[in-house]
Amino acid sequence: MKQRKVVSMIGALVVIISVVAFITGCQQANSNTINSSIRKDVSFIDIVDAKALLVIPENNYMNRSITSNKKFAKMLSDGSIYEVKVKNSNGDELEVASPSQIYDVNAKYVILIIENNPYLVSKIDGSAFDLSPMGSPEMLRANAGYKGELRESIFSDKSNNIYYLNGGVVKKIDVSDPNVITGKKITPDIYSISCVDEFVVDNDGNVFFSYDDRGNGSLSYAKIRTANNALKNIFTGSYSGDHITIAFRGLDGNIYFASREGAFKVLIDTQSNIKFEDYNVSGVSMGSQYMHWLYFPDRISVIFDGKKYEVFNKSGVCSKSENLEFLKTGIFKLLAYNAHNYYVVTTDGRILRVDLDTDNPTVLLNNSDYEFYKIEVTDNNLIIFNGLRLSDSKKVLGTISVDGNVTILDDALSDNNAIVLKRIK
Repeated sequence: MKQRKVVSMIGALVVIISVVAFITGCQQANSNTINSSIRKDVSFIDIVDAKALLVIPENNYMNRSITSNKKFAKMLSDGSIYEVKVKNSNGDELEVASPSQIYDVNAKYVILIIENNPYLVSKIDGSAFDLSPMGSPEMLRANAGYKGELRESIFSDKSNNIYYLNGGVVKKIDVSDPNVITGKKITPDIYSISCVDEFVVDNDGNVFFSYDDRGNGSLSYAKIRTANNALKNIFTGSYSGDHITIAFRGLDGNIYFASREGAFKVLIDTQSNIKFEDYNVSGVSMGSQYMHWLYFPDRISVIFDGKKYEVFNKSGVCSKSENLEFLKTGIFKLLAYNAHNYYVVTTDGRILRVDLDTDNPTVLLNNSDYEFYKIEVTDNNLIIFNGLRLSDSKKVLGTISVDGNVTILDDALSDNNAIVLKRIK
């Protein structure tokens, strides 16, 4: 079937982005189909071969109107953009609202939130599965949007099964049989008493979670539900003792957590035997609030109030930097990063490119004519930004080259087409 092409100019992509999430993983053919009873009979969402998914405003390139005045589109590897088709089980094309959230989950699936309803969608064949019985994913604490301290909140195991938090309960979406996708609760459903506040899943599907006793605010608990469904108590501690402060998955696929007693690596064998190893992170105090999490190919770093600490490094040695003036509260404003550098927007309008290893900053833009709202950076160090141009009070979308050259792509933005940018992976 011939696709409806929206626009082939990759430059136009940047101009009209409203919401974008980037797709990774295998695109090989697969004859399996996800069979399910879909609310509103949505059974196919054509994200096949997508390298990016976008929600873009109505414009001259699109002639089909929907009530939200937004279009859902995909970008292919050659930079061309096509409208994403949504169909029912009879193959009839449907008109639905564009996604309000896009989560690139793993190599095979994305989760789309459409009209407050979550759908699991196959990257391979576009089949859609209604996740409303399991609820939509929720971000872990410290992910509420305070200047972007986002950390991993949706996990996959080595079989591509999916885990996320909803309503204080960890849910698992089992995709081991793509013809019969199932969902179940992993943690106890005792929300009136307790609520999961931290969880992490290792590559084998072992789930670590912690929660507080709502009937006794002085107690907190941590457990592990192993891949073979054994439930293991880790500890019960007082707030003045050893309750969990943070948990995360390292780049080695293992579970790490910190408590007031120290930091630990969790090792679990196939018989559900659990071993804890002291995890030396060079005196770094791991917490959650007001930290920005940066996931690089070889390390995981956090930054906060003039400091940058590594909490995981494949070399086995975690470094820390302190007294970084550009990261201090009152100076630091926005952050973006790629595999090579991280970029900082300061409150006085500067953009700094900072070396990942030395933390030495280079002034890329020293121009207070812009009040930056959002920035992103591509793997080839091209910055995309949205902000206010102070000289004429226009909202603009632009790029900044590796040499610091500014190109304004659009200076006619309005409140109705505000921009959300996410990094291409």
